Amino acid sequence: MKRKLFFPVALCLISVLSFTACSDDDKDGNDGGYSNLSVEQRKQRVEEVGVALLNKINPDDHKVAIQALESLEDLLSEEEVVEPDYRPFAATNNLGAAVALAAGDMSFMDLIDVEPGTYVYNFTTQDFDRTAATPSNGVIYKYPVGNSTVNNAIIEAIYSGESSTEVDGVKIPSLVNILLTVDGTEQLKAEVSHNGRLNDLTDYAEITIARTYITRADITARSGYVFCKSNMRINGEEILSMNGTVSGSFALPSTPNSDWDEDAEMEKINDANFTISVLNQLSIVGNANTRAIIDYQKSHSSDIEFDKVAVDALVNIYNQNMDIRILDQDASILANIVKYTLTDKTYYWNPVTNKGETRDGYYDELAFRFDDNTLIDIEEFTDNGFNELINVWERLANMYESFLR
Repeated sequence: MKRKLFFPVALCLISVLSFTACSDDDKDGNDGGYSNLSVEQRKQRVEEVGVALLNKINPDDHKVAIQALESLEDLLSEEEVVEPDYRPFAATNNLGAAVALAAGDMSFMDLIDVEPGTYVYNFTTQDFDRTAATPSNGVIYKYPVGNSTVNNAIIEAIYSGESSTEVDGVKIPSLVNILLTVDGTEQLKAEVSHNGRLNDLTDYAEITIARTYITRADITARSGYVFCKSNMRINGEEILSMNGTVSGSFALPSTPNSDWDEDAEMEKINDANFTISVLNQLSIVGNANTRAIIDYQKSHSSDIEFDKVAVDALVNIYNQNMDIRILDQDASILANIVKYTLTDKTYYWNPVTNKGETRDGYYDELAFRFDDNTLIDIEEFTDNGFNELINVWERLANMYESFLR
């Protein structure tokens, strides 16, 4: 039994992710609010803050927790018992993971399908023995991490209360607490609430790794309105935060089992806005009139790859109904994020000539726009100026990858 991502989290992620695509062409004229820095200096400023953010994260702080979760998955994958998925917890550096958990993506609830009690790994039989019926309101696994010859890891999942929600015949607890220790040291702790409703929902998730990295997400949802906020702190310092709101005439179901047309309700979103803050130095602020964009897309064909007029029209709709700005610490605008029409040679099969041919194709792509109306494709801007940031990112990614197997 896995709970899907419910509508509230979909809306929150829409407000934060989907709409980081465009900016209002009519709202961002040079009104004196732009930074005095040159384009190159603005690029350096963004990279400087990005590098500072990544340098706050030490993968070694997560190594034990990640390897312990990986070991548990490996051991349970050989068992007939259900295999829980703890990966959302390992992704604590991603605010989206905490938001998803707060809004209903509780895949670790697979543990509910396991008989409550304590399970101890048996090195002789190479499987888990249920050694006790306690706790009656959760499960405990004791197992080895890596090449350990003793069960040096303990993970507990304890459930408190019972919400009104039932999925596949299983009651969802109103509160779940997860604790992982290795060699007696806390490596991961998490708390996830679920009040049993989708309409009139107020839930949260908090994940702590190595007592140092804390990610928290809170979601409030009711028909016509969804609000989510999340932040990440390291040693008490907030390094990343996000707030997002979606409003409209959509209706939320009372429970996950309700007969409800999610796609139809998504089309009833009117407005979305978000704010992302990085180290309290840079912020990305955006808002969108989503109804206008949705209505346009519904009334026009999506097969417009070779129709420049149609792509230009779509770009204009985006830019007239969305406004996204990157702001410096003094609130001056470093750049707007907009859509533009990219022309690129495209290979296609011509059914008339029965041959493969190349012709101009047209695509709506992302770009930074500056106060002199200069447009720089985001990918080009990144590739030609963020070498240090890219190198730091790849170093972190390689270190995390090395922890697994």
